[in-house]
Amino acid sequence: MVTPDIPSKAHGDPAEPPSLDPDRRARDELMRAVRFHATRIASRWQGTLDDQDPEEVHGLRGALRRLKAALSMIGEDAFDPGLRALDQWARELSPLTGTLRDLDVALASLGGLAPDAASLAHARESLLAARGRARDAMLSHLRRPDVLATLRAAVSAEPELDAPRGPMRRVAASAVERALDRLERSLRGDLQRPEGYHCIRRRARRLRDLIEVAEGALGSSERAWRKRIHGLQVQLGDLHDIDVITGLLANGDRALAGLRDAVERRRTTLLAGIGPPLALLAVDLGER
Repeated sequence: MVTPDIPSKAHGDPAEPPSLDPDRRARDELMRAVRFHATRIASRWQGTLDDQDPEEVHGLRGALRRLKAALSMIGEDAFDPGLRALDQWARELSPLTGTLRDLDVALASLGGLAPDAASLAHARESLLAARGRARDAMLSHLRRPDVLATLRAAVSAEPELDAPRGPMRRVAASAVERALDRLERSLRGDLQRPEGYHCIRRRARRLRDLIEVAEGALGSSERAWRKRIHGLQVQLGDLHDIDVITGLLANGDRALAGLRDAVERRRTTLLAGIGPPLALLAVDLGER
């Protein structure tokens, strides 16, 4: 015999789920985002271990950045031990995947920069050796039992995961506003040094990641920033890639002198194109 659900004063109508306060609902939505992006990382794990396609590392790195964005919106104060371990896990893995990605881009770019076949071959040999070391460091980390266990714990047992939607508007909008403030401050940094531009690049990328993680909860004005910074992001990314190559070639090897000159000319060209969009972004941020 099936006993029907009978509403009571103590429990209310069982057909209606209990209401949650906005902060709890926002946290639940963000936890769904954490599980979603952890699952995306897991889907790239084996391909990254196989190291047959650079896009696998690139895809894992993108999912890792979005996982970090979701964790940042939850906030360290709200972390339980599992989230704290996952946050530390992401912080340790991120630079390892970033280094490998930078070397893959550098190797792909050399053909359009090297002035002759001899310098191209010499530079490729040096970069491939550096890539091998970076790959070994990353794979050693990925294969650690504790690293795998942390990832498995982050992946939900639910059969379907969804991108964040629902009642997290205030949390998401506040995170985007803070990211815009940080980006605006970075524009006042020392642009005579490469680090000044790379600080802008990192903060613009962080803003984009936050918008992509919480897009369904944001208003049109917040979502519009992703498009407004896109072109500048591409230019700053190209400058970063050139500066990576510059650093890799800064060993005084005379055989690479011609390539170093070509890289420096390319950097000068990129810098000339970055000034106007940076000025426009400063105006846009100041008019918020």
